[in-house]
Amino acid sequence: MQEALDVVVGSAVFLQAGAALLSLRLIRVTGKQMAWLLISTALILMAGRRLISFYWFPAERPLDMANLSNELIAFAVSLLMFLGILAIRPLFESIRDSRERLQQEVRERELAEGALRKSEQMLRTILSASPTAITHVQGGIVRWTNPAMLRMFGYRSEAECLGQRTRDFYSSQEEYKRVLALFKTSVTSGTPFETQARFRRQDGSFFHGVLLVGLLPKNSGNKGLISAIMDVSERVRAQEELWVSEQKYRNLYEESKGQRELYRSLLDSSPDAVVIYDMEGRAQYVNDSFTRLFGWNLNEIAGERIPFVPDSEREVSLATIQRLIQDGIPRSGFETKRYTKDGRVLEVSVSASRYHDHAGAPAGMLVVLSDITQRKLLEEQLRQSAKMEAIGQLAGGLAHDFNNILTAVIGYANLLSNDLPQEGPCQERLLQITRASEKAAGLTRQLLAFSRKQVLDVRVTSLNGIIGDMEKLLKRLIGEHIELETVLDTAAGMVQVDPVQIQQIVMNLAVNARDAMPDRGKLTIETSNAFLDDAYCRIHPEVRPGPYVMFAVSDDGQGMDSRTLTRIFEPFFTTKEKGVGTGLGLATVYGIVKQHQGHISVYSELGRGTTFKVYLPRTEALKDAPVQTWKPGSRPRGNETVLVVEDEEIVRKLACEALEILGYRTLSAPDPGVAIEICNTHQGPIDLLLTDVVLPQMDGRRLFDALSSQRPDLKVLYVSGYTENFIVHHGVLDKGLHFMQKPFNLNDLARKVREILDAH
Repeated sequence: MQEALDVVVGSAVFLQAGAALLSLRLIRVTGKQMAWLLISTALILMAGRRLISFYWFPAERPLDMANLSNELIAFAVSLLMFLGILAIRPLFESIRDSRERLQQEVRERELAEGALRKSEQMLRTILSASPTAITHVQGGIVRWTNPAMLRMFGYRSEAECLGQRTRDFYSSQEEYKRVLALFKTSVTSGTPFETQARFRRQDGSFFHGVLLVGLLPKNSGNKGLISAIMDVSERVRAQEELWVSEQKYRNLYEESKGQRELYRSLLDSSPDAVVIYDMEGRAQYVNDSFTRLFGWNLNEIAGERIPFVPDSEREVSLATIQRLIQDGIPRSGFETKRYTKDGRVLEVSVSASRYHDHAGAPAGMLVVLSDITQRKLLEEQLRQSAKMEAIGQLAGGLAHDFNNILTAVIGYANLLSNDLPQEGPCQERLLQITRASEKAAGLTRQLLAFSRKQVLDVRVTSLNGIIGDMEKLLKRLIGEHIELETVLDTAAGMVQVDPVQIQQIVMNLAVNARDAMPDRGKLTIETSNAFLDDAYCRIHPEVRPGPYVMFAVSDDGQGMDSRTLTRIFEPFFTTKEKGVGTGLGLATVYGIVKQHQGHISVYSELGRGTTFKVYLPRTEALKDAPVQTWKPGSRPRGNETVLVVEDEEIVRKLACEALEILGYRTLSAPDPGVAIEICNTHQGPIDLLLTDVVLPQMDGRRLFDALSSQRPDLKVLYVSGYTENFIVHHGVLDKGLHFMQKPFNLNDLARKVREILDAH
């Protein structure tokens, strides 16, 4: 019993002492010094009391079960206290660590806030002390500003300035708009901008300032922009005074420089290229016009010989320079060629003179070069146009006379064919005569097309439709060895043209392309809208600016050289072998295009093919309805009276005989005077006047006017070998008039006369 009691009491004392020690440790962990010190003291006193009462006064503690039970309870309580203090120690340590971290963060935040307050105070001090007006602007309104802004613009307080519109700070709305445009460009590029502007103060006075504007960063938490204005009025005033002073002394200096500087000023302002050489031919000066024209500036060629004389021009140029140096006689209007820095060749007109130093000795040469490339091009185009016009006039006159002869040949061959049996050798011979005559007539039609003397039956139509209808015919025409591709723009507009003549253009160009691709190749025909502007028309003066419909015919054949290109539209010019073609194909194309007020251009390189582009004026008119045609071979008849007026007797007799065969009654007149007399004396009706356009005494149009005044129901059919402006304008028949081109055959005459007489 005693031993058990000793163990229990000793253990309790030990646990109480341990709890006291742990309590002392918790003083440092929790920082609660007084509380844990009291707990530790109480535990030590309890342990001491138990030791003293148990060991020093054993009589007071009898050895029995009750005492043992009490000691066990005391032991249990001590154990619980020890374990409780032991258990809460980590918790208090964790709390201590958290408290220390929190204290550290608080100290750091306090330091950061102090630094921030210090920085803000420093920035506020700097902004307040800055002589530059700094403003925060949002939506064009001042949101914050520094004292310099108030002083600079004359505001008494910050409240007076805040809320002002920035546009009111500028001297004028034009100045504000200029700065605003710079700001928008800056926003787009994302970079600040700087400019000098004129501002207005509150009192209405003005000052000059340098403005620097930048957008606030998106991550700054603020919107708008920061502007800084520095007053530079004094600097501007000083610059103006300096400029006035400089101008004053510059004027004095300029006056003192004399004639030499006057000449230099004249050279600098010259629109022509000016070069000053020394006696060795080395460049001493070039003006701005020289740099713009040839590409070299003075820094590149000073003291050097300019490398711009072509080999073909070198000998003549050197000889001219030598003569100038020797005799000193100025040369002017010397036309030659010169290279530019980038390798282009310019046509130039050169004027040169020798100049002397103050002592009168030859010092060098003054050379003026005028660019005449464009003028030479226009002169060549004018010569070519005049040549084509002269050839056209000649071709038209020949075709007129020749058509009268062919009319008789073809007409009488038709009449003779009617009189002879349909079977027999004579019919075959007549057929050959007719074919040969029609071939000759085809040549005259080509001549008339080139000379623009044929009559056009114009209609509003689509080039897409014309070319689309020809596609099968073209494939047969060019052969299977050539691929045909059509690229027709569905948006291509309408044109007012003679469809038959446009078909002629396409066929002629297709045949030429075929002949340029003897083995194989590709022919491409495309259409599109085009607009020829003033710049294009300045290079091609015969073209009128405006909207066109373009169709292009391209091949990848042999191509042509530049010399051939200058002659391709001349009649009878051909690059084909003798006996192949007439040389009128492209001349015909040229004439038809010009008669339609169009334009044709050609691009070609040897070995790379050729492209012809035809531009026809675009029209907004609606497409015309299709024309009713007679069946092939039909020869309608009639019994009306026709007055035939023709100064060529053979043609007049032919027309009368042919009409009589068709059942008509005829009256014949060799000139307008006789025709008027017949009209006055003839008792019966005259239903139709068939007259040549070109007649002695008066033209066919005036003759019809004279006769129709007496016979209002009279109708008229004009015939001619070629046209004049009596009944057509630019080749287009006047509205309501009927015309038949010579030569014509009996079938053509029959159908045309019947068509006119049947018209209401």
